[in-house]
Amino acid sequence: MKAGFIFSSSLFWGVLLILFGISSILKSFNIHLPFFRVIVSLFFIYLGITILLGGPVFRTDKNTVLFGERRIAVTNEADKEYNIIFSSGEIDLSNLELDNNMELEINNIFSSSRIKVDPSIPLKIVASSAFSSVRMPDGNNIVFGESIYQSEDFTEDDKYIEIEANVVFGSLEVAEY
Repeated sequence: MKAGFIFSSSLFWGVLLILFGISSILKSFNIHLPFFRVIVSLFFIYLGITILLGGPVFRTDKNTVLFGERRIAVTNEADKEYNIIFSSGEIDLSNLELDNNMELEINNIFSSSRIKVDPSIPLKIVASSAFSSVRMPDGNNIVFGESIYQSEDFTEDDKYIEIEANVVFGSLEVAEY
């Protein structure tokens, strides 16, 4: 997640400079304005208004879903890390062609997500869960701790996909299609 939106927002910086100037003037008359509290409050108001209006609050890359809902179709040339944070999302692995072993990391934080996999592709999932629900294709469900799932045709000698799934205060379902 990049916080570049703060530095490019002329509204935010304009309000910040105006408040700093007003605070300096008031201090010369022995009137103290809680400058930090006002800035934090205005920042939260700015974020809330931006979310309500549907504008870009955070700039994220194509592999991160933040405060939204999105479907990510993974291809062979795709990145290896996917993040779903305060959101809902689907990561579609069903169109992958396995040329060699592939390792993916999927992080799900305060979110609900689904990983869509092709049952004909060998798969190994190492899922870590903290106060979450992780449902594997075999029906196994973990809430806290770590679990390893391997598809029926999985062998270490053949090509396969290995997924490291980290879920914190959320839910993740791995479904075969």
